[in-house]
Amino acid sequence: MLLAAAGIWAEQLRETHIAVEVFNGDVSHRVAIGWLLETYHYIKAFPSAIDIAAGAASGELRSVMEEYANQERGHEQFVEDTLVRLGLTRDEVRTSTPLVTTRLIDLLMKEMFVTTPQAALLVAAIVEADDFEEDELPSLSRQFTQHYGVDQDALDPLFRHSMIDAELGHGELAERYRHLLTFGNEHELNDMVNKLHDLKHAFDAQKLEIKEYYSREGNYFPRQVVDYFAI
Repeated sequence: MLLAAAGIWAEQLRETHIAVEVFNGDVSHRVAIGWLLETYHYIKAFPSAIDIAAGAASGELRSVMEEYANQERGHEQFVEDTLVRLGLTRDEVRTSTPLVTTRLIDLLMKEMFVTTPQAALLVAAIVEADDFEEDELPSLSRQFTQHYGVDQDALDPLFRHSMIDAELGHGELAERYRHLLTFGNEHELNDMVNKLHDLKHAFDAQKLEIKEYYSREGNYFPRQVVDYFAI
């Protein structure tokens, strides 16, 4: 039942994710870049959330989470390389700051994992399913080039990241380790399901914030930290 619910939310996320609008050409070039900047920050933060799960787990689950975190660490480099191909400097990418909803996604994961570390398996089933399928990559490259006037190979590093995750089987972790999806009581189970549902809606909110922030002239691009002297 849990795997079925994760599958439903994964499919919903795939259908409603902002990437769909990006590749359909329904957003501006600036918003498309904004999506990649937020993807960079999300992927950069993701291993630290899995580390929380590993620290709260024991036995086999702890080992699985430690391996998962190590496999994900440093993958933001692929998105950084993509953004550089699209005209940003590495310093612009690295000194940018994520939108509030991108931080919210990270915080929701950590809140869930610290009490229910096995939930990370279901989160993987939801978020890793959003990766691109290999047979659709040539078409997506053509669409992106057509809509935004960039080089045909601009997204190659991003797509390479999807292929690496697919080869590592991250989307199948919950199925592979379904015997680890055990819960102490009904309250713990219900709390986790509710938080998974919140996480899915956090991605929906992120889509709205990306479109609002990056389409508005005058906003910092990339987004910058606001310090005392900026007030």
